[in-house]
Amino acid sequence: MAIHFNAGIYAISLLILVYDIYKVLAGEYSRNDKLYVIGYLGLIAGWIIYVYSFLTDQFNMLDVYNYSSRSADWLTKLSSSWSSNGGFIVWMTMALSVILLY
Repeated sequence: MAIHFNAGIYAISLLILVYDIYKVLAGEYSRNDKLYVIGYLGLIAGWIIYVYSFLTDQFNMLDVYNYSSRSADWLTKLSSSWSSNGGFIVWMTMALSVILLY
């Protein structure tokens, strides 16, 4: 199975957040620097794409192939998006991103 395209969104968003943490630890951070917002919004967008792939039956993604079916209703597909270990991590990063942005 091919790697789903939202893995790239997560990788870029996490690199942005790591760079932001580096700037804070190095003492180069200014209050006007809002780079972390881009990182958190990228993680939230990655979660939306991840859940959308479950709702639209994109079986080229391994988690959708293993945990979803075409005959399931939308609520079951939504709940199956966090049934695997990777799905829970994706959901948790989205939840923490929303909390930290707030």
